[in-house]
Amino acid sequence: KNLPKTLEETYDRIFLMIPEEEQLFVHHALQRIRYHNELYGGEGIPCATLLQGVGESTAGLTANQNERFYDNDTLRELCGCLINITPENSTHTLGNIHTILAVSFAHYTVREYLDSTCISKSSTANFTACKENLNQNFMEITFLEAQRIEPNELWESEIASNDIYDVIDGDFNAYCVVSALLLLCKWPREISQQDTLCTLAIDLLDPSKPHFQILDAAALHIEASMSLFSDRGWLGEGHFWSVIWDAEPSDTDAVHLLNLLLLGYSSRECVLLAEKFLQGKDTKNFLQSRLTFRKPVLDVYLGGDGEEYIFDGSIIEAFAQFALDCVDGFKLLLEY
Repeated sequence: KNLPKTLEETYDRIFLMIPEEEQLFVHHALQRIRYHNELYGGEGIPCATLLQGVGESTAGLTANQNERFYDNDTLRELCGCLINITPENSTHTLGNIHTILAVSFAHYTVREYLDSTCISKSSTANFTACKENLNQNFMEITFLEAQRIEPNELWESEIASNDIYDVIDGDFNAYCVVSALLLLCKWPREISQQDTLCTLAIDLLDPSKPHFQILDAAALHIEASMSLFSDRGWLGEGHFWSVIWDAEPSDTDAVHLLNLLLLGYSSRECVLLAEKFLQGKDTKNFLQSRLTFRKPVLDVYLGGDGEEYIFDGSIIEAFAQFALDCVDGFKLLLEY
């Protein structure tokens, strides 16, 4: 007689059983699982990364939040039947199988419940309150953390390494480096509509910033070891980290713009970030700055695999020659 009549009532009861003092943790944990799920195409989030991420987004929100210790067992206890924590295997570029503990929703109806309008009318509404704001908060944390990247011998090695998997799955900073780059190609329109996010995203690819050279090297080695970006739809022509500079560019603004425009190979909407970058700038000089670089060519129309594109000229001339799949970027340059 006491059993809930509907699925919504069932989830209402489950959420109401969570102690009030733990609801903030559970709320952020579930929304971060959802956020990761969207960004990584349905993959579960590494358990260690989830716990570190929740710690970052909840820090300082309540008086006792930082006094509580959370681990895998606590996560299981508080989220109960809402989540699964299971070993997840993947075979990477070097041929080895990598296993992690990944967290995902126990059933698709958990995600549906969190996204439903019914929950906003129930006594568990705090679990979906300001979902969009929380997503923006997650993205801000991701971009800020990625810009704090520090030197690592893995990024300096000349060969791909199995250890990169362990770093990305267990270290929140490395996870944010990967996530920040994926965000650029996944949600450029949403990012460009938020001033703070847009500034952070553009700064991420600024070659004049202290973090950029480390980020550039990290992205190169992560892709070589795992094909992580290519496997998620980031076309090789848009890999800004594969650009080899034969001479120090005279204007970092031109390099910065090139980095942003190369994203357009993977998503036409990425040009919105380049457009934001150009707004208010005096473009006369840096659009004509001389750039000398080499880049592996993956597009069969440009020479095929194993070839190398060699360029010496302005960024406008560069895109006039090889912007076959980035027409919007070339149009943007012509406008300026």
